[in-house]
Amino acid sequence: MAKSFVVLAALLALGACSVVDEKRMAYLQAESLPPLKIPAGLDQPDYSKALLVPEVELNEAPNIEPPPLPAE
Repeated sequence: MAKSFVVLAALLALGACSVVDEKRMAYLQAESLPPLKIPAGLDQPDYSKALLVPEVELNEAPNIEPPPLPAE
């Protein structure tokens, strides 16, 4: 019984590897698309501050209190 379980687990693991390889190959063969064009009359969004991390004071304790429950 244990031997058949080990064989089944090994077959499932090997089958999963082929799925990963197929997805990886599809990704590697994908072509890039040209950037989107902004229609006339619209401005391009400002992404310059999209990934800024806010400054945090190191001596400040985090607020771990749960938010208040709404009144019934």
